[in-house]
Amino acid sequence: MVKTILKYGLVGGLALVLYLYIMLWTGIMYSQSSISRLATLAIVLIPVAVFLSVRELKVKVFNGRLPFVPAFLGGLTVAMMGACVYCIFYFADARFFNLQMSRPMIDMQAEYMRSQGNTEEQVAAMEERYLSHYYSHKPYTNTLWWYLRYGSLYALVSWLILDFRNIKNKLYATATSTKNNHGP
Repeated sequence: MVKTILKYGLVGGLALVLYLYIMLWTGIMYSQSSISRLATLAIVLIPVAVFLSVRELKVKVFNGRLPFVPAFLGGLTVAMMGACVYCIFYFADARFFNLQMSRPMIDMQAEYMRSQGNTEEQVAAMEERYLSHYYSHKPYTNTLWWYLRYGSLYALVSWLILDFRNIKNKLYATATSTKNNHGP
């Protein structure tokens, strides 16, 4: 079980980071064209990793059964591991690579402010706010909180999808036993 969770958590997090860096290197992430929407596909990577991990837990660990608690905690752990991998890479980008991932966004905002007639002091103040934000703990704690929330949702939905037949059979068995016990 631990091996499955580690595998999908690390692969999901690395896939997320790799995808975002590819979007950055190709210039797609911050372009003004409609192709920049490709960057939003990164949202799908962690839920897919959670679903695949819960499915593998069902098949390989629990032999076709899927208890709620291990499925939920396993999926949530995969999501949190993906978030941790992302935060580690983002932290390394901020500390060692001068925010190469966020620098184009800051530069675009600065150009926009200049085009709107803002002074260089106002632009410099904006850049300083961005930099102080990215060098603080806020982006990392926000990422972890969001992935905790969404990881819970992804794990729950994955369990419901993968264990639907079992849930349906239990509900049917309960309904028929209640009908047989209380009916004339």
